[in-house]
Amino acid sequence: AVVDNGATDIDIVANAVGSRVVIDTVTGIGDGDSIDTTITSADLTVSGVGSIDINESDAITLTAVDTNDGSITVVAGGAITATNVVSSNGTSAIDLTGAGIAAGVINAGGAGAVNQDALTGAITDGNAAATNVTGGVLTADATTGIDLDTAVTSADLTVSGVGAIDINESDAIVLADVDTNDGGITVVAGGLLTATDVVSSNGTSTIDLTGAGIAAGVINAGGAGAVNLDALTGAITDVNAAATNVTGGGLTADATTGIDLDTAVTSADLTVSGVGAIDINESDAITLTAVDTNDGSITVVAGGAITATNVAASGLGQDVTLS
Repeated sequence: AVVDNGATDIDIVANAVGSRVVIDTVTGIGDGDSIDTTITSADLTVSGVGSIDINESDAITLTAVDTNDGSITVVAGGAITATNVVSSNGTSAIDLTGAGIAAGVINAGGAGAVNQDALTGAITDGNAAATNVTGGVLTADATTGIDLDTAVTSADLTVSGVGAIDINESDAIVLADVDTNDGGITVVAGGLLTATDVVSSNGTSTIDLTGAGIAAGVINAGGAGAVNLDALTGAITDVNAAATNVTGGGLTADATTGIDLDTAVTSADLTVSGVGAIDINESDAITLTAVDTNDGSITVVAGGAITATNVAASGLGQDVTLS
């Protein structure tokens, strides 16, 4: 193992342009007490049971950092470029903190947690369309934006300043707690998207969610923010009982097998293209700009006036009920 000497001094200095530190051990690098560094880039491997823990004074490129059976923790005073960071046992966590994180490959396996904190910076996609983050639960905090391609089971994402969240997920995902202070939210998923709590706080930014079915908990774009939902071949369902699912200005929702939502929106453009109904419970007034089914009934109950600009229920014997 490589261990810290216990002092507060920097342990390794190699910060000339083009320099790289290569360390290979069996039982850990800074396991239990982080190695303090001032280095340009790192190639670190723990081949047995043991963790990697690095405390970098400035920016660092994690060229190839991997453990066989242990967690990875890197805290940097500057930006982190995570070119290739892998914990191989599928359960150990990866924790990265820096003044901005450029994500290449960060892989904690199927159940390992990935925690990223970009401090005053952003979390950016550093490898184009390839997957940036693989893991179980992804927790990411940034000030000026988050842009990632993921393969994770759930996400807790926060942008605290001015900046958007943009996630491209390969499979199903639970958006446990996703929020921006002043920016839009876009999530595209290859499987079911469960929107437990998704909020854009400035009241004007757009929330765009696309998945093979959308289970709507709380989706809140404020009084004037647009909400766009596309369930592809699936349905848009209500998963928080009588509580409001969607808050916003204009709601646009497309599904194949049905739409069921409690809303607080000003207008709605809703389409069910297959066999399925539309069921809306609106808290106040609503304008039904274009609401149509291919083969299903339409029911809208509103707490205020309904303006039915264009409402059409196709299919034999399908009813339209507005109240």
